[in-house]
Amino acid sequence: MTRPLRVKGTYLRTIVYLLSMALPWPLRRFVLSAVLGYSIHPRSRIGFALVLPGHLVMEANSTIKTLTVCKGLDLLHLKQNSLIGRANWITGIPCGGNRPFGHQKGRRS
Repeated sequence: MTRPLRVKGTYLRTIVYLLSMALPWPLRRFVLSAVLGYSIHPRSRIGFALVLPGHLVMEANSTIKTLTVCKGLDLLHLKQNSLIGRANWITGIPCGGNRPFGHQKGRRS
């Protein structure tokens, strides 16, 4: 069995995500899971939205609606039946490195 491809660079992840938006949802879900390492339940949905956290977990029946932008988070975890509505902007500053607040230990974004 071959090992799935995992894309690490921010720009490359963005390009892969944007290209996947042209695919039908079942193929798009496969690409997001296999290439970006997201964990998306088969009954979960992402609309026409830019969702680029470090890791995404979507449990059963969770939804991210259209025109939502989510970036700069280390983890986005949507529990069962949760919803992020239409036209939201969710952002954070990733932990570690030379970024602001990088010196704070135990910080999560």
